[in-house]
Amino acid sequence: MPINKTTFYIGETIKIYGTISPVPQNNNIQLALWYRCPSQCPGDTCWWRTGDLWTTCNSSGYFEFNFAAHIEEPMSGYCGITTSQDWQAMVRYQPVADQPPATFESLSWTVLNQQFMKKQSLLEVYASPISGTVPLNVYIQGNLLDRSTQVGLPNRTVRVYIDGSLIKTVTTDDVGHFGFSYTINTTGIHSIYAEWDGDDQYEGC
Repeated sequence: MPINKTTFYIGETIKIYGTISPVPQNNNIQLALWYRCPSQCPGDTCWWRTGDLWTTCNSSGYFEFNFAAHIEEPMSGYCGITTSQDWQAMVRYQPVADQPPATFESLSWTVLNQQFMKKQSLLEVYASPISGTVPLNVYIQGNLLDRSTQVGLPNRTVRVYIDGSLIKTVTTDDVGHFGFSYTINTTGIHSIYAEWDGDDQYEGC
């Protein structure tokens, strides 16, 4: 049962995922994530489950949980710790999803006592040629980048607009680039722009 990484800021997304084997006949069963901090509460009864940490598996048995990192356990007042470490997690599924686990897999992560700040992104878009007679076939392309490093952001969804109307939704390639052909059928001056919503690591733009 892997975890996406081991060090997080407050508010950053923790992803815990895995596969049930053999695959349940009913892939709509609900799974619950239980976790604890054994260094603060070593007893086997010190497991916590919050109401939103439920999910289902797909037809291949795959499941994942996504939740925000925090520095205190969900049951307020138990430990009041300021840095979380050596957390242990276990997934249970029906008919015993609402019972604390008898055994567990160990996962360790640390939450730094600092608020998570998303990185800034940069979205560029171009069209060529920029003038001609209608119908005018233009090639629209652009790049989605990390604003600081100028490294491309792959597999992100970008929306492209002409004169305020959505004309295409595209996905960036492995270097953050996208491109497609489009035919303009009306005369006059046209404006083009692109946007994306951002994700758990980057602000949109």
